[in-house]
Amino acid sequence: MKSFKGATVLVTGASSGIGEAFARNLADRGANLILTARSEDKLHQRAKELSERHTIQVHVFSGDLSQPDTPQRLWKQVQAASLSVDVLINNAGFGKCGPFLEYDYQSYQDMLNLNIKALVGLTHLFLPEMLKKGTAALSMSHQRQRFNQFLTSLPTVRRKHLSSASQNRSGGSTTNVA
Repeated sequence: MKSFKGATVLVTGASSGIGEAFARNLADRGANLILTARSEDKLHQRAKELSERHTIQVHVFSGDLSQPDTPQRLWKQVQAASLSVDVLINNAGFGKCGPFLEYDYQSYQDMLNLNIKALVGLTHLFLPEMLKKGTAALSMSHQRQRFNQFLTSLPTVRRKHLSSASQNRSGGSTTNVA
């Protein structure tokens, strides 16, 4: 098992699930942690538990990465705390499963902001320093799977919308899908 002793790892979505598992595993391997998620109370509980169990530093910066300004704000907070990230684990994310119109437009905007824009933003902000130090390591645990699910769902979405379009033509309206 690879040691991360002395490395500082930023884990997004660290309050539960896979993000929490990443944090626990990395703490077991000696990594100092920067934890972020929306659930500030859970993050502080996790930080207390991990720093007491291991001789590591754990920093908490809560925020909702589905909000467009949060990646930049997180980066500024990390800089202001004089922390240096060696490994970035872009774990935060969510997906919707079901008929496309079952979810509102804002849900899809939040999903795109979190799963794509936050991932790109955080990578762009933290990668230059990691490259300078020669420590660049990135993990995008859910995003590839979610993107693949999105791509595989497109034919179904197109079929359903085309089917709707043919049904709507007789009623005087037309739906076009590119």
